[in-house]
Amino acid sequence: MKKNLDLQYAAHVTTLTNKIKESYQSNANTMRELIAELDRQYKGIQQLFVNPKTGQINLNAMIYYKAPNQFPVTVINLEDKIEDRSTITFW
Repeated sequence: MKKNLDLQYAAHVTTLTNKIKESYQSNANTMRELIAELDRQYKGIQQLFVNPKTGQINLNAMIYYKAPNQFPVTVINLEDKIEDRSTITFW
């Protein structure tokens, strides 16, 4: 099932996306799947956020996830689930 997401891009991420925010429909179930999906559209985004050696989030990257009616939290685990109508900020 497609999820409707509000994506926000900050700092150097905007050089890949050429935008600061977008409404985005995704089939991804996890943050890892979303990053891989976005990398097909914005080449290099996966390299910014996922360490190729460890498969974990890069230490110099920040992702904030806000589920509907919740406070934003820092993403540490790329296997975290994504809910419909969430807001995700890539920094």
